[in-house]
Amino acid sequence: MRHRVPAALLLGAIFFWLGKGASAATLDLASIIANPSFDAALVPVDWTATQPNTSYLSAVPVNPVINPVDPTLNDGTTLPALTAQFGPNFVGVRNPTLTEDLKGKLVSNAIATSIAADAVLQLHVYGNRGRLDTNGNLNGEFPSAASAPRLRVQFWGFGAGALPTVNDSDDWTRSEASKITQTFDFSTTAPGEWAQETFSFAPGVALDYVAVALIGQNLNHDQYVAIDVGVVPEPATGLLVGLGLVFLSRRKRC
Repeated sequence: MRHRVPAALLLGAIFFWLGKGASAATLDLASIIANPSFDAALVPVDWTATQPNTSYLSAVPVNPVINPVDPTLNDGTTLPALTAQFGPNFVGVRNPTLTEDLKGKLVSNAIATSIAADAVLQLHVYGNRGRLDTNGNLNGEFPSAASAPRLRVQFWGFGAGALPTVNDSDDWTRSEASKITQTFDFSTTAPGEWAQETFSFAPGVALDYVAVALIGQNLNHDQYVAIDVGVVPEPATGLLVGLGLVFLSRRKRC
């Protein structure tokens, strides 16, 4: 004899698990900072392109035309132009020069908020890196791991006081209470392909303002880094769908 699981009981268990697993102290930075995925215009509104040194660009373009060299052929054949992964826009740092190492850094406007000391802040980032067909380059693979482009994500947190702002030279008007830098993991991603990663920042202090920075470092000629930002995926969504399918399957067999 087969026993049916009451729908109300199953749904109750699901929502109990969701309530137990959710953390009120985990926040999505994409819901806090302004224009997180560059959707307001074809220039990075609410972001400042900063230059920590002279190798950084004075402007980081939105939706640059980037056709990666196909790493499987190494004959100069290019892949289709990159497109945004979340919303209509992405940003990119191209280095079509032969002798320079061009980089780019975008810093979001600091936003007033109230962050508890035990909060964990997350940012979901899409990254793409590869080689360009400039200067006669035919090779889609990086010359070495050390010369492969790098994408870094920074979290900035500030305590109570005046609204902190950043200038073109990458200097803030106030000292930060928290600064955390992390590096995107491209280790399993082929050149020219998009990958995604959720970054988690635990500042450990209460904060009144937050900002983020996205840094693309080419580290070699004829290369690029592309960046997009989206919302943090909900881990419970897949569980709900899976349990729902199991429930429907059991009902059909009963």
